[in-house]
Amino acid sequence: MKQMAISAMVILIQSVCPTQAAAGELLPSLTLSGSRRPSWVRDQGIVMAGNWDPMVSRSAFNGYVPTPEQRALYEKEHSLKTLQALRQLGVNFIMTHCYKGAGIEAEKEDMEIAQRFAVLCRQQGFHVGAYVTSSTLYWELLDKERPDAPDWLVRDIKGNHSLYLGNPLRRRVNQNHPDYQAYLKRVVEFAVNEMKLDLLHFDNWYIGPGFDRVSVERFRDYLKREGSALDFGVSAIDRAMPPAPPTPPSPIGQYWAPGNTLSDASPDTPLGRAWLDFSCESLSMAYHDMALFARTLRSDILMECNPAGVAYRIMPPVYHGQLLQYGEAFWDEQSDCGYQEGDLRTRIRTYRIGQTMDNMVFFYVTSPLRAAESLAFNTDCFGCIAWFEWGKITSQPDSNTPVSPEVLPYVRFFREQRPYYRASRRLPEVAILRSYTSQLYGSDRAARSTYNFEKSCIERSIPWAMIFDQHLADLKGFRALCLTGAESLSDRQVAQIQAYARQGGGLILAPGTGQYNEKMQVRSTNPFSDLKSRRIVQVTLDAGQEDILAAIKRACETDTQILLDAPPYLLAEITQQDKPGRRLVHLVNYNTGVPVTVPRIDLQVPKGWRIRQVALLRPEDPQRRLIEFRQEKDRVRFAIPKMDGYALVSVETKAQ
Repeated sequence: MKQMAISAMVILIQSVCPTQAAAGELLPSLTLSGSRRPSWVRDQGIVMAGNWDPMVSRSAFNGYVPTPEQRALYEKEHSLKTLQALRQLGVNFIMTHCYKGAGIEAEKEDMEIAQRFAVLCRQQGFHVGAYVTSSTLYWELLDKERPDAPDWLVRDIKGNHSLYLGNPLRRRVNQNHPDYQAYLKRVVEFAVNEMKLDLLHFDNWYIGPGFDRVSVERFRDYLKREGSALDFGVSAIDRAMPPAPPTPPSPIGQYWAPGNTLSDASPDTPLGRAWLDFSCESLSMAYHDMALFARTLRSDILMECNPAGVAYRIMPPVYHGQLLQYGEAFWDEQSDCGYQEGDLRTRIRTYRIGQTMDNMVFFYVTSPLRAAESLAFNTDCFGCIAWFEWGKITSQPDSNTPVSPEVLPYVRFFREQRPYYRASRRLPEVAILRSYTSQLYGSDRAARSTYNFEKSCIERSIPWAMIFDQHLADLKGFRALCLTGAESLSDRQVAQIQAYARQGGGLILAPGTGQYNEKMQVRSTNPFSDLKSRRIVQVTLDAGQEDILAAIKRACETDTQILLDAPPYLLAEITQQDKPGRRLVHLVNYNTGVPVTVPRIDLQVPKGWRIRQVALLRPEDPQRRLIEFRQEKDRVRFAIPKMDGYALVSVETKAQ
């Protein structure tokens, strides 16, 4: 109790202090560890149903006046009958609405309805989260309540406000504007204290600063903190402006949809690099400040944001390696999975980020394949299986498709087999660094090299982790570190990597690894030339998959933990539970509708483990079936009979 009181006091002190980190450093993580999260997250996991549009947004194109039919359906949506139907599907978590950006006065009735609905959800045994910001303003209504609201908008280089997906009623907000933040904290306070939510959902968290007054002032403050006018090539910092987006667009501008490119800048100038870094810092700090405030109200409130999907490189203003350390979950609504004519598509990069940052991944589970991938790679979350707008239950927003009955066995499996998922840890052998400055400032070729190493590990089921700069401080547990795309490294990072190699860790390098420092200044010598070890491997940036796999084997100096005799569309994930002592193999068949047989799996187990039995569990089969195996020292071999989408193999040291 005393420790909790001290922690609360620290948070309270931090909440009224400036939240800027020193140059090049991150603020302390706010992400709650598993032991500090509410126990139901670990024990039950999350099976979500969502609907977070209030009436005010649904009636926007009708003059914000709902029809009698809409009111009747809205009441049905928030009814006991709807919750009972969702419970039958296996849902245990409801994501509802709280605030959409039209103003607290305009949304007062909707917020009161949401509050009553949250009470009803809890009475029925559901946990509850809610949408507390859309990162946009419904300006027609909000301007009436707050005439100063136009100053909250983020603007482009011409001074125009930015629209949300072209919607003329929704304008994007500057999430770092102090007056807007103060206003949003009133919403957060209502959500935590009055709705008594378990989780806060911050949507569209991918819009950084722009060319509006507050953004420009904050950018100048950033430049003063980081250097002098000479450092950034400007005559005076007090007159400096953000750089114009490049023509043609950089990879950032090519990735983001039109209107989302305010953070695009050429990395070829000191000012451009400063703008990219400032954009990432600003978006992360806005989330940090909201999380810090929410934790003063309730210490174990769960925080979640939607920063859009994971690209082949870091795309400012979204830097997952910083942003996600202030919450416990994030959405990915963009990427998909499947296999067709040799093309394998997965969400595994998203899951790897979630694993590294100790975040759950939220997404729509609309098919058995999405369900299988979640069971294998997500943590404590199955995903969102239903949408219940107007009381009609469908599989996802803007769809008339009902929840697929093929998904429901996977939901039951997730809930009934929780003992195989609780307190399980992953066992990555290879760390692949997404170097912050390299991916922000460096070449596209180098970024794609990193991406291709990730791709090879995914396609060959090599246990790997996506890591960011801060994780270089602790590389124990990894047999090898891949640095092929890391053109830019600070002296401190170089020292950390050298120490890891001298302690026996393997390195995979390219000729240009570390050729620049963090300011893109060329080093006179190769920082790794003095390292001598047979586990230090050189590859080209354009290395093919076979060369990549050979480099990984040399750097690790051993076979990978798992060897599969299987088609390329069957992937594996390995986890371990130290108590009761079992290693788990999760198998996902990405070739939907084509059952697969695995004639041989060769799995490494910890030295000294004596395997007692190997059990097979599948969503379509309620029985736990023992299968034959053979152990030779620390390797166990077995086969899997025909499986459909997902199978879980439990390799156990004693009878369970």
